[in-house]
Amino acid sequence: MKNKWSNYFWFSLACLAWFILRVGVKPSRIVYPCQRVAAAQSGWFITVFIIPIFISLWKQIKKIFFSRHFWTAVFACLAVLAVVFGLRFRGRPGSVYAGSAGSAGQTIPAMDHTRSSLPASAFTEVSFRYEPSAYYGETPPYDENDNPVYGLVWQAVEDLGLGTHSNPLDALVNPGDTVLIKVNLMACTAVTYTHPAVVRPVVDMCIAAGASAVLVGDGSQGCTGCDSAYDIMGKTGYETMMQVLQVRNPGIILRTIGLGDLNHWRWIYMGSYSSFAGSGYSNLDLPNYNNPYFFETDCYGVNPKGQAMAWYAVSDHELAVPVIINVAKMKCHQGMINTLCIKNHVGSTMPSTTNWTGFTNARLPHTKAGASGNEIYFGNDIFWRSIADMNKIVLYADRDGILRTSRQRRYFNVVDAVQASEYDNFAWPGKTCWRQCVLAGEDPAAVDAVGSRVMCYDWKLIPVIHKSAGEQVLYIGTDDASKIMVKGDDISQMTHIFEHCTDWGAYSAGLNITDYTPPGISMSTVIRDNSGVRIRASSGGVKAAFAFYRAEGTWSVKKMEVSGDWIWATLPSQTTEYWVQAQDEYFNFSRSGCQYCRSISNVIVYPVPYNPATGNMTFGFLTDNATINIYSIAGEFVRRLDKTGTGETKEWDGRNAEEEIVAGGVYIYSITNPAGEKKTGKFMVI
Repeated sequence: MKNKWSNYFWFSLACLAWFILRVGVKPSRIVYPCQRVAAAQSGWFITVFIIPIFISLWKQIKKIFFSRHFWTAVFACLAVLAVVFGLRFRGRPGSVYAGSAGSAGQTIPAMDHTRSSLPASAFTEVSFRYEPSAYYGETPPYDENDNPVYGLVWQAVEDLGLGTHSNPLDALVNPGDTVLIKVNLMACTAVTYTHPAVVRPVVDMCIAAGASAVLVGDGSQGCTGCDSAYDIMGKTGYETMMQVLQVRNPGIILRTIGLGDLNHWRWIYMGSYSSFAGSGYSNLDLPNYNNPYFFETDCYGVNPKGQAMAWYAVSDHELAVPVIINVAKMKCHQGMINTLCIKNHVGSTMPSTTNWTGFTNARLPHTKAGASGNEIYFGNDIFWRSIADMNKIVLYADRDGILRTSRQRRYFNVVDAVQASEYDNFAWPGKTCWRQCVLAGEDPAAVDAVGSRVMCYDWKLIPVIHKSAGEQVLYIGTDDASKIMVKGDDISQMTHIFEHCTDWGAYSAGLNITDYTPPGISMSTVIRDNSGVRIRASSGGVKAAFAFYRAEGTWSVKKMEVSGDWIWATLPSQTTEYWVQAQDEYFNFSRSGCQYCRSISNVIVYPVPYNPATGNMTFGFLTDNATINIYSIAGEFVRRLDKTGTGETKEWDGRNAEEEIVAGGVYIYSITNPAGEKKTGKFMVI
C-alpha cells in the first residue's frame, strides 16, 4: 500500500511539472489531449497532497501574510519588476500588447517617421539571364553536370558584381553566417513551387562564401490544406537534396526547415510603421478580424485578442538569421495579378497559430471585407499594405521582433522563371509557360518590375509591386524604370504575354506590354581632355542610360544624365574601354561601343581682329563633323559653316548667307559637334 501511494505521488508530481512547463509558456496548449490528462492527474495531486499540507501550515501562513515586512517585500519586488518590464519593452513597436493597438474601429494614425527612397543619381541592378534550352535537372541533389539551369542561376548572380566567379555572394554572406533560403512551396506541381534545381546553385554559393548553416524552407501549408512545408519538400526533392549535401559537407548545417514551428514564433505589431497607418482603415475593414488565428498567445505571452490590422505572426527562425535569400516562383495570381519576390513573403508568416494543420488565409488580409469586382484585383487597396508590412518585417525587424530604422539583415532575391505559371494560379495545375530564364537582384521591387516585364505585364498597374515600391517609411525598393539597370541578356526577346485570369475581364485594360523595340543609339562618343573623360550619345525614347568603363582592369558602371535625345556622363580620367546601354520605360535596351572624339573646348579663332580684305578667318582644333553658326552681337543669324571629315580646321571668308561681306563690329560664334558639346565666343571684324 505504501508503494502504491508513493507511485501516485511521484506520477502526479511529474504530471503537474509537465503541465506547468507546457501550458505555462503557451496557455493555448491547455486544450491538447495530453494536457487535459495531465491537468486531471495534477488536480488529484493538489487535492490529496497540497491542500492538507496547506491547511496544516495555515497558521504560519496567516502570520506571514499579515506581516508588515511581507507586504514591504512584495511591493519592492513589484517595483523592481515594473522597472525591468519598462526597460525591456520601451520603444518596441514590434512587441506591444493588443490594448495599445486600439479598438476594432480605431484607425492607425500616420506618424512623422523618417522617410527614404533611392536618390535620383543612384540605381539598382537586376540580372536577367535567358537560355532557350534550359530545363531543370531531374535527380537530387541536382549537381552542376546534371542540372542545365545550374549555370544560368550562377551567371545571373555573378552578373551583379557581389563577388568573384568562384564566390559570387562574397559581399552578401560572411564566414560563419546562417543563411535562410526562403522558397515558394504552394503545392507539389512543378509550376507552383520553386524548383530545387534552381536552389541548388544558391546553396553552393552560400557554402563557397563560408556560411556555417544553410536552411531552406517556407511557411506554406500547401493549397490542399494538409501538406506542410516539410511534406512538400519531401515530395519535390528538397529533403533528399539537402540530406545528400549534408553528407558531403559535414562541417556545415544543411537542412530544410518549416517556418510554421509553433514552439518558436512571435506576434509583431507594426503600429505607425505599418502601411495601414494613415490609410483610414480599421480592423472592421479586414475579413480576418476576430479570426481564431488572432486569438492565440505567442511564445512570449503576446496576444492580439482578435485584432488583425498590422498584426503578424512570424517565425523566430526567420528573425534570427543575418542573411535571407528570397527565391520566388514566377506565377500568375488570380487576385494579386502575379507572384514574384514581394508577394513571396506571404509564406514568411505563420500558416497557423494553433496545432490545427488546415490551410488558412487568415494570416494576411487579402481583400477588404465584402470586396467585389475590381476591389479584388487591380483596385485592391488592402493586400499590398499587408504584404508590404511583411517585407518591412523581413528587412527591418531584429531577432526580437523590434522594428529598427536600419536594415537588420542582408537580403537578396532570385526568381525561378524557368517553368512559370500563367492564366490563374488557382486553376490547378495551371498552365505551364516555359520562359527558361532566371532573374536576380538585391531590390525586391526592382526584380518584380523586371519580372513583370518578362511576363509582358505593366507592373505600374499591379498594386503589390507599384504601391509597395512607393512606401517611404521603412523603404522596400523601387520600381522606377529610370533607376533600374538590367544586366545580362536581351529582355526584348520576351514577347509572350502571360494569359490573363478570366475574372480580370475589362479590369486588366492596359496591363499588357506590347512595345518590344529597344531604343537606338547613335553618335556614341568619348571625349578626353584636361578635365577628364566625357561620354555622349544620341538616343530617342530613353528612360535610363548607363556608361560602362574599365579602370585598372575592373569594369564599373555609372548612371548617365538624360535630356531629350541626348545622354551623357563624366567619368574618371584614368579609364579605358567604354560602352553605353540605353533603356526605354519597359527595360528594352540597346548597347553600343564608343568612338573617340576630340573636344571643341580647345578651339581657337584667328586672326583677331579680323579684316575680310586680308583673307579668311580660321577656326582651329575642331572635332569631326562640327557645325559653326555665326551671329551678330544683336543675335541675328549671319552664316552657318559645316566642317565634315576628319580635318581640324574650317575657314570663313567674311561673308554672310547672302554672300555679302559683313560690316565691321562684334560677332558671336557657336560651335557644336555630334558629341553634344557646345562652345561659344566673340570676335571683332574691322
